[in-house]
Amino acid sequence: MKVGITCRDESKVWNNGLHQNAYNLFKLYKKLKVDVNLVSQQADSIKVFDDKIENLNENSIKKYDVILEVSEALNDNLYNYFINSGKKVVSINYGNVLMTFYEDLVIDKKNSFCFSREGVENWISPHFYFAKGITKATSKKEAKLCPYIWSPEFLIKTSEKNNYNIFNKKYNPKKIGILEPNLSFIKNCIYPLLGCEILERKNNEKILEIMAFNTDNIRNSKRFLEIVKGFDIFKNKKISFEYRYNFPYLVSKEYFGLVISNNVNNDLNYLTLESLFLNMPIIHNSHFCKDGGYFYENSFDALAISNNIENIIDKHNDQSSEYNDKNKNVIWKFSPENPDNIKEYERLLNSIW
Repeated sequence: MKVGITCRDESKVWNNGLHQNAYNLFKLYKKLKVDVNLVSQQADSIKVFDDKIENLNENSIKKYDVILEVSEALNDNLYNYFINSGKKVVSINYGNVLMTFYEDLVIDKKNSFCFSREGVENWISPHFYFAKGITKATSKKEAKLCPYIWSPEFLIKTSEKNNYNIFNKKYNPKKIGILEPNLSFIKNCIYPLLGCEILERKNNEKILEIMAFNTDNIRNSKRFLEIVKGFDIFKNKKISFEYRYNFPYLVSKEYFGLVISNNVNNDLNYLTLESLFLNMPIIHNSHFCKDGGYFYENSFDALAISNNIENIIDKHNDQSSEYNDKNKNVIWKFSPENPDNIKEYERLLNSIW
């Protein structure tokens, strides 16, 4: 069968992890010798690294048997044409559709969010399998669990292309980076800041600097400032509010040596895996990566975050070798080179027909 995977070009990959998901899946199926292309309804002679993204239209779509929707969904015309031709569409849920839908219902009521249409196959990443009910209800199809896959290729190639030196860095854990996007409650800077504040009140000599990135959209918010201006980390001028930058650039500049991450029902994030790959100390609450980094159980446990910060500042260098070995094991679990992941995606593709 001939397979198309919807994707966007490499300039978008640091804005939305779905594009990396699409490319990693493409590379996995190439290893299986599947006849597969990257496709986009918006593409016009664009690439991801050396791989071309083909423009998808009513002429080019005719040669495909299956379209795997990852970065974008087929528009109604293409979808109807393709389905009516007896072909198959699979919607792969690597994103937090249910939580986003909940927010849109009350915050952005004009935003029309696309669930799986009736008759569409559904594959769901393990960290969003809890929301399988909504896709089963809308598509009237079973929701199938698919492996989450991640590769450091984007991290490495982006660094090479821009001459960013990201390896062999001397991490100073007293300089803290918080990189959550702050676009919703799902991934937000508030609890990492609370963890820093607890430690600052306990011992104001531990933390040297805190850089909260992706905060340009909230740093002038009255509600946000009402909270933050009361913090000792603010009064002691240890915190700065920064714009969005890609991770390899920030690592190359050594702006921070410790990352604090926080999620709510969004357990697998590239930030966690990128930090683990570089063996940078990261405090996180990803249950799927609990054997790597510095794990805390509860999304809303600021004290656990604070205790981890103090522990890393005091002891991380003494246990860095063991830390690095654990990180490698976690990364391998999600690798597109891992035979278990390859075998499962082969099975899923064959199960369509």
